[in-house]
Amino acid sequence: AAIAYKNPELCVENAGWGGLMSINMLDPQQFEPFKSHGVRLPKPGEFGADFVCILIGTNDAMAICGGQKFTDAAYAADTGVPGPARLPKDWALQCAPSVQLFEQNIQEIVRLHQYSGAKVAVATPPLLGEDTSGDISGKQLDASPFSTISEMAASVHRVARAEGCAVIPLFESMLFHMKILGRRAITW
Repeated sequence: AAIAYKNPELCVENAGWGGLMSINMLDPQQFEPFKSHGVRLPKPGEFGADFVCILIGTNDAMAICGGQKFTDAAYAADTGVPGPARLPKDWALQCAPSVQLFEQNIQEIVRLHQYSGAKVAVATPPLLGEDTSGDISGKQLDASPFSTISEMAASVHRVARAEGCAVIPLFESMLFHMKILGRRAITW
């Protein structure tokens, strides 16, 4: 909104949807609620944009860290109402969230936007909590949120190098600011 306010000749749109994962963003019409409720979210490259900023990964990371039971409840269970994008019932076999899948999806999303003529910037995902120890003992997690987000941020940098696009270092900026605060970490 601030960019549009200072530049009234620009049209700035948020084409996101709460709960999206990178797999949903790549081809939204293959997933609920888009498939059966007629909700239209364009595929990458269909926007006709000059500039695209991609920020995705929080939900991918939560699914990776939370494990199968969490992912089933949060991202695959039929809620009966339109809302966050849903994974298919066989998600664990078809599209299990992983850092590797995230990187593949981001690379394809970037390529599709670039192919349409857009200049692309990709943000590294934000922190999940502030615990940078990587310790998950005593928590109902399959993976460390900090380690997972760190790996995903590295994925964004690899994709940006390979595809020649810009990186917005959100993860790195949050980590730097968190260290400056010098207080006890808030965990996820």
